[in-house]
Amino acid sequence: MIPLRTTVTCAERSDDRIALRTAAAVAWPSVELERSRLAPTRSWADHLLGVVVAVGREVGPCTLEVRSEVPLGAGLGSSAALAVATARALRDAYRLELDDRRIAEIAHRSETTFVGARVGRMDQLVSSLGERGSALLIDFRTLSVEKIALPAAIDVAVIDSGIRHEHARGAYNERRTECESAAKALGLASLRDAGSGAWLHDLPETLRRRVRHVTSENARVRAFVRALERGEIGTLGEIVDASHASLRDDFAVSSPEIDRLVEAARTSGALGARLVGGGFGGCVLAIARAGEGRRVADAAVAKAGLGRVLLPTG
Repeated sequence: MIPLRTTVTCAERSDDRIALRTAAAVAWPSVELERSRLAPTRSWADHLLGVVVAVGREVGPCTLEVRSEVPLGAGLGSSAALAVATARALRDAYRLELDDRRIAEIAHRSETTFVGARVGRMDQLVSSLGERGSALLIDFRTLSVEKIALPAAIDVAVIDSGIRHEHARGAYNERRTECESAAKALGLASLRDAGSGAWLHDLPETLRRRVRHVTSENARVRAFVRALERGEIGTLGEIVDASHASLRDDFAVSSPEIDRLVEAARTSGALGARLVGGGFGGCVLAIARAGEGRRVADAAVAKAGLGRVLLPTG
C-alpha cells in the first residue's frame, strides 16, 4: 500500500445544499449544488457527488472538504481514494453502519454509474482494505481478499511520469469493450474462463492480443504470489518485466514516455519495472533490492529525463 493519503472532512449545513471544497489546483475548487438536484458536473466534484448519491437520503446538507497527497490521474487510484475517503467521512458524520467492504462497493458504484468510468473494483478495495507492508490478492469473481506480506528484501519505488490520463473517456473504456467482445466471441462469460491458448482462436488480431494479455496476466498474478511467499525476489522482477511487455504489446496501454522510464529503471538497477494503473500515462512501479529503491528511482528519472519520485520518500 502506497503511504499517500486522501482526507475528506464533513461539516453539516443549515441550508439544503451540498458544498465541495478543495485546495488542489483544479478548474473549479469550490462547487455547490442543491441537495435535491445532484447531477454530474464533469469535474473532480463528481467523485464526491457520486458517493453522496450512492449513500442516499441519510446524507443531509453538508460541506465536504478535500485534502489529498495522491496525484490526480497518475494511475495510483486517486479517484478511488477520494471516493473511499468521502464515504468514510459520511459514515462518521451520520453514524452510518457501513463496514470497509461496503465502503469499497459504494465507491465503485459511484465511479461506474455517476462518474461514468468503467473501472474495476481493485482501486476501491485496496483504498478501503489495504494495509502498509502488504499486497492484496483479490478474486474479483467472489470478491474475496487475502493479504500477502511484502518481503523485507525488496523496496517498492513509484515514479510519476507527469503524463495524465482520464479513465471516463477514450481508450480505457475501449479496452473494456474489446475484452467483452472477445469473451462473447469465445462463448465465455469472462476472459477469466479462457484457457492459456484461447488467444489462438479465430479472432481479429486486436482481440487475440487482448485475450493473450488477460490470460497471461492472470497466470503472472498467481506466479507473483508464489514468488512473494517464497521470497524469490529475482523472480518477482522477471514477472514485473513480463507484465509490462504484455501491457505494452498486447494490451497497448503504454506510451513511449512510460516505456522510457521503465527501461531507465531497469538499467539503473531495478529488478523489474512496469506501468501501473489504467495506462496511457501515470506512474511506473519498480522493484529493487532493499535499500536501493530511492537510488534506482532517482537514477531512472535522471536517465529518462522526465518524472518525479513519489516513493520511497526522502
